[in-house]
Amino acid sequence: QQFGTTVEKLAADNNINNPNLIYAGATLKVEAGSGGNTGNPSQQANPQFGGDPGITANSVGGGSTPWMNVARQYMGQREYANGSNPFIEACHATTTLGSASDDVPWCSSFVNRVMEDAGYKGTDSALADSWAKWGSDVGSLNNARQGDIVVIHDKSGNEHVGFLVRSGNGTITLLGGNQSNQVKESTFNLSSYNIYAIRRPTQSV
Repeated sequence: QQFGTTVEKLAADNNINNPNLIYAGATLKVEAGSGGNTGNPSQQANPQFGGDPGITANSVGGGSTPWMNVARQYMGQREYANGSNPFIEACHATTTLGSASDDVPWCSSFVNRVMEDAGYKGTDSALADSWAKWGSDVGSLNNARQGDIVVIHDKSGNEHVGFLVRSGNGTITLLGGNQSNQVKESTFNLSSYNIYAIRRPTQSV
């Protein structure tokens, strides 16, 4: 109303297929000259995920879900060159594996730690594939949104799990643990990785 436009026109101008997948902090392009628009139109952010490889999603507001906000607090945690990082040991302790050292694969343990910190029950497993049946099935990237838990396999069948940040141009970016031995955002080329599952929590603990 402020800009003299409609939901339908905003969705069309911003290549948004599903207007229900818009989150606080995202930037929308408003056509110049719309009522109430006193400045230059903002840059287009395309705040949704889709199958079109040209559509990307920005990281907005530090994370669009409570668990993404938690996950970002741990960015930079990494394996120690000497000894073992107590943070990673604590991640392992949220699984049936117990308090293992940081040289044990810990991507799933990290996701378990984050979800528990955010008030959700995880899988209690250090296996990435344990998330493939957890929560509710998102289906595909067309339905995905920032914060969804994504399980991927490489061509050799090695598994990995992390939180979806964005997708586009044949890639997905995940925020996860054990990515180059640390908590960080990493981009995976879908020509080398298969998406095994995309899941979303259904309820808190």
